[in-house]
Amino acid sequence: MKPHVKLLTALILTFFPSLVMASPKATSLELILRQTLGKSHVDAAKTSIAVADVSSQTELATINGDVLRNPASCTKIVTAAALLSFLGPNYTLPTDFFSSTPPQQGTIQNLYVKGTGDPFLVNEELWKIVHELSVKGLKTISGDIVIDNSFFEKNEYPRMSGESRRAYAAVTSPFAVNFNSLAIHVTPGAKRGDLATVSLDPNIDFFQIVNSLKTGSEYRLQIDPVETAQGEKLIISGTIPVSLGEKVFYRNVTNPTFYAGSILRLLLLQHGISVSGNIKEGKTPEHAHLLLSASSKPLSLLIRDMNKFSNNFTAEQLLKHLAAVKKGIPGTTAHGVEVLQEYLASIGIPRSSYTIENGSGFSSITRFTASQLVQVLMAAYHDFRTSADFVASLAVFGADGTMKDWNHHEALRGKMRAKTGSLNGVSALAGFVSIKNGDVRAFAILGDHLKQGHDVMRQIQLDVVDKIARH
Repeated sequence: MKPHVKLLTALILTFFPSLVMASPKATSLELILRQTLGKSHVDAAKTSIAVADVSSQTELATINGDVLRNPASCTKIVTAAALLSFLGPNYTLPTDFFSSTPPQQGTIQNLYVKGTGDPFLVNEELWKIVHELSVKGLKTISGDIVIDNSFFEKNEYPRMSGESRRAYAAVTSPFAVNFNSLAIHVTPGAKRGDLATVSLDPNIDFFQIVNSLKTGSEYRLQIDPVETAQGEKLIISGTIPVSLGEKVFYRNVTNPTFYAGSILRLLLLQHGISVSGNIKEGKTPEHAHLLLSASSKPLSLLIRDMNKFSNNFTAEQLLKHLAAVKKGIPGTTAHGVEVLQEYLASIGIPRSSYTIENGSGFSSITRFTASQLVQVLMAAYHDFRTSADFVASLAVFGADGTMKDWNHHEALRGKMRAKTGSLNGVSALAGFVSIKNGDVRAFAILGDHLKQGHDVMRQIQLDVVDKIARH
């Protein structure tokens, strides 16, 4: 090779590595996307892009498209597609309320609660259920409130490594209230040295607050939970500045069974239904009397909440429920993953070509390629039974969900529906975008080992989607 050719090659490799890697058969869109990456501050070798035309299901561009990377919460795309495919958009999850025998003049002995993983049973929904029990004539529970957890194998967050008390890592349970989390409201005092005010929502006797949080010049808040025989003690210490104002912190609970039972008991008492006994965990008798069966929101709406707001808890609850339905009770994450694998195999993605740990993507070991995510997107799009609900579950750029406040690339507002994903050093974006002639493109953009931070990668991802939409 002549010296000047060697020099030119070296310069191209140094400053435009993504151009050199282009295939001889690279499309014009692929060349444009490689140029976009080459001009960016991200490592092109650590970035994967796949783009396809949805109507023809033709691949339009791929850059490192077959490299396995952590998709973070874009894993929920797989979970959503499988759930809709196997259960259907109108499917609901029941929560059943039993007594040992039919009520006698409004009195029963034990109240049995048998949940199946409804992830959206919040205070308001549980209030409606208790109100209906009251309308049906329930007045007295002379025994205990018994929570039946038999629908799931165990209460845990299905992740091999790492622990967190943040709400996004709340443990699963068949009868779960408020996403198995609570809100801690903290307000500084009027001046330095004053004790800060701490309150909880929900405010139930399950919690005991030990508050030594002072108003100071620095923000050094610490929340330490301690499980007790009666519930949970929250030790809140440190300092917060006056300028902070009221802040709300969300944390998961250590014992979801007794947490949910405590909220249920409070609502029963508020409706004038007396409870003589305690909250216990146990199994519903075989021939128990059904008092009430309460249905969740339709699956289509649960999945919309899951994807638009990237709700990990919802994903893991629904995956365990799917496992119980398809593989038998009790539902486990492992069996849920098997069902996801069956779905992926049905659309042509072999089990040996990826790794998946759970349904939410909050995982350090899950790996998919960008091309595989695009394949899932197109399969879901072309399934007439579920297509509309799947697409509607994705956040709309600049309008709602995790992309509500994204204000870059105004031209994409309302034209892109996508799932976002982020973990330490990982950023992912996958979904659909409409182009000028009205056609739709499916895309996935995955980046890992990030050195520049998520904001930089997000900007590059939007630049890429903008180029796709304009091509």
